[in-house]
Amino acid sequence: LKEVEFEYRRKDGSTFPGSLQTTAILDAAGNYVTSRTVVVDISARKAADDRIRGLNAELRQQAVRLEAAN
Repeated sequence: LKEVEFEYRRKDGSTFPGSLQTTAILDAAGNYVTSRTVVVDISARKAADDRIRGLNAELRQQAVRLEAAN
């Protein structure tokens, strides 16, 4: 399984972050037969990651202020 992130473009021209996931399909002997590829919209995951980074930055700032106050 291999996963790569790209910026994809919809038919209407808007873009979204997506994860391209590819899996090789092998036969019983282990020989390559075909592959399966799926594109997953990861907009929500990216937004959550950004929110977490922002909250962590706020937490660090508050810790610095509290440390300075003591």
